Formats: sequence, C-alpha cells, structure tokens
Amino acid sequence: MSITVHRILLLDENKTPSWGIWKFGHREVTFTLKAIGLGLLISLVAVILFFISTLFEKLISSFLGGTATTIYGICVAIVILGFLGMIFSRVSLVFPAIAIDKEIDFSDAFKISKDYKLFVFVCVVVIPVIFGLLVGLVYGLAIGFLMGLISQKLSVLLSLVNIFITVFTIAFLSTTYEYVMDQEVKELHKI
Repeated sequence: MSITVHRILLLDENKTPSWGIWKFGHREVTFTLKAIGLGLLISLVAVILFFISTLFEKLISSFLGGTATTIYGICVAIVILGFLGMIFSRVSLVFPAIAIDKEIDFSDAFKISKDYKLFVFVCVVVIPVIFGLLVGLVYGLAIGFLMGLISQKLSVLLSLVNIFITVFTIAFLSTTYEYVMDQEVKELHKI
C-alpha cells in the first residue's frame, strides 16, 4: 500500500496500475529491507539513548532526590523521542524515493534533508501524529458508541479509520519528499 500511494502521488497517472502493484519485485524487496533497517537503526539508537539516560538519572537521583528524578525522566523521554523522530523523519525520505525507483540510501536521505530538518520533522512526524490522534480519538469514540448501540460488527469501521490515517501519513511523507526534492533542484539551478 505504501509503495502504491507514493507512486500515485509522485508519478504520472499512467505509471501506476489502477489496482496497485500485484507482484513483489526488486522495488518491494528494497522497500521492505530499508523499512526493517530503519526499524533496527531507530531501535538501536533508542536503546543506547535510554541506557545513557538511565545512568544520568541514577546520578541525578543520588544528588537531588525523587521529584527531580521524575521531572528529569519526563524531560529526557521527550528529548529522546524528539531526537528519534528527527532521525526517523529525515531518513524516511528513502521510502518515497524507492517507491519511484530512485536508489538512495539512508545517508543520502540525511544529506538531502539537511537544510529542511524542522520542516521534515513537522511534516513527517508532528502533523501525522496529531492528525492520527485526533481522528483516531474522535472516530474511535464514535465507532465505540455505535458498536455498543447497534452492533459489534461495526468494529470493521476502526480498520477503515486506521487505513485512512495510514494513507494520510504516507501522503504527507510523499509530499514532503516532493517538496524537498523540488527545492534541491531549484538550488542546483541557482548555482
């Protein structure tokens, strides 16, 4: 689904089949391997950062006590999540590129997004998370109410809401990639 959404948004109309992609080729294998690689990379960085923060938390708790440790823990968790979100948003630009058959690596995506760090972070992480939470909460409550009132079979609507949120998130990633690449092309033409 991700590859198809990226291709629909980034390529001409005749480049994407009407019913999506039905074969698992080189593009799909590369996309899947990069997704696994990104998951492993983010997990490794998260474990290292949380290990380091735990060491600092123990050090601070020995000096300042329990309340400061709680505040420190919340602040560190927010900073770590922000840092991981920044890394994730920047390197996730490989996925739209792979979907349109442009071979780039995580380091290439990092270089491409170096001048657009905050923009990419907001467009790839912040807006989709806020949108997902709002839509998921509002429609989740409404669907939960309807399930209790009418039938439990309406739970299928939750899947539809999740698909909608996923497509929206993928679309934001595609649009962000397209904008960043357009800006890079404009910069090259200035030189």
